[in-house]
Amino acid sequence: MGFVGATHLDIVPAVGAVDDAGAMLQVPGAGGLALSRDRVRAMRDVAWLGVRPEHWLMTPGAGADGLHARIERVDVSGDWTLVHCRLHGADSVAVTVSTAWPGAEALPRGLRVRLEVRPWDLVLFDAEGRALAL
Repeated sequence: MGFVGATHLDIVPAVGAVDDAGAMLQVPGAGGLALSRDRVRAMRDVAWLGVRPEHWLMTPGAGADGLHARIERVDVSGDWTLVHCRLHGADSVAVTVSTAWPGAEALPRGLRVRLEVRPWDLVLFDAEGRALAL
């Protein structure tokens, strides 16, 4: 299956849900991302989410919000640092976070991190890999 419009995206399996608070994307075993009410209509068709490496927001430590992951490798390249993480969960999906993290040497392998993304930086896909219009 090809993902239409997925150039340079981390592709993660997701399940869309809606409750009184709004829309939510659940990544099995890894946590969820809260979305605003304007994203509700696409939730029933979501099967995958896509995020560019530079759009992930990473915070060391565990927390209730966001997706839970562990650092596997850190590559420092000039001003930018590529942090290779593995999401928790049954599928254990690998993602790459591109960040201007200061003191990248302080990001050891195995460190637990929380990943979030701004709703406007998400690309949502259906089960056939077609990008969903929001």
